[in-house]
Amino acid sequence: MKNLNTLIYLKNRENTKGEHQIYLRLTVNGRRKETSLNRSILAKKWDKHKQCGKGKSEEILILNKYLNSVTESFYRNHQVMIYSNEEVTSEALMNRYLGIGEKVKNIIEVIKEDNNRTKKFVSDGTYRKYIALLNHVEESVIFQYKASDLNNQLQITATQCVVFKTLFYTNFV
Repeated sequence: MKNLNTLIYLKNRENTKGEHQIYLRLTVNGRRKETSLNRSILAKKWDKHKQCGKGKSEEILILNKYLNSVTESFYRNHQVMIYSNEEVTSEALMNRYLGIGEKVKNIIEVIKEDNNRTKKFVSDGTYRKYIALLNHVEESVIFQYKASDLNNQLQITATQCVVFKTLFYTNFV
């Protein structure tokens, strides 16, 4: 298991408005990677211990929700990479967050690959549900778009497929 930590902090430099840039530092097994979150805030409105903005203004609430979603995104991607047996590194997680280098595939292709990969980890009954999902998606594509697959109309990444399958099984199976 790879150890994952996130730290959201302010850079020391001020911009012209007197605000500080908000950065995220990602650490996986002691290896760091940093990125700007393209947001800024006054230093007096920042709580460095809680790693979020201070106060109840609408601006601060929106910022804090954004910061939570960014952090959750890293932890979700971390779980997806573990589930997919990918190597978990700080650079790979950061690239996934930034959308760099992830191959885009067609939805049916991704579902088939995921079904084949998970077949050995699930029971026969669960695998039949995975096949049912594939069949439903194929039938829907044929009915709705009059095509065997959505070549350029709907492309998804492997991460999006895992999220899609999780939502499908949670809500419909």
